Amino acid sequence: MRMENYKLDIYLKETGNIFAGIKNISVFKQSAIIKGLRKQAELNDENSNLFIALRELLAEIIFTAEETNDLKLIFDRLVFDTNEDIYLIWDDKNIDQINICTLIANWQYIWYGAGEDAVILYTSNSKKIIVVTHYGSVFHN
Repeated sequence: MRMENYKLDIYLKETGNIFAGIKNISVFKQSAIIKGLRKQAELNDENSNLFIALRELLAEIIFTAEETNDLKLIFDRLVFDTNEDIYLIWDDKNIDQINICTLIANWQYIWYGAGEDAVILYTSNSKKIIVVTHYGSVFHN
């Protein structure tokens, strides 16, 4: 699990439960996901910033910074299938897997807008990509 410990601690303190919605994925699978996203973004240089490349490649929708705290609003606007699992890509080496319904229900414990720069949300089945930023821009394919 790559979700930061302080987020897990807050979840435990506020709900009384251990957050069990995130699944571990292997280093091999993480590498394959990043490789696939780099290919979609047409990045040949491994040193190129994937987040920047995706923001340049994908369509942009402007939300307020507060609206990015409501993931259901974003998913509804993008007409997203919520039955899939999704990957939360914090960086090239930190990826979590979670069911979209669980992600939406617990977004307040996962995304701390002002404390985050951006996160990539990626579904491997439908190849949907969403990049959520702390400043209200949401990029998607």
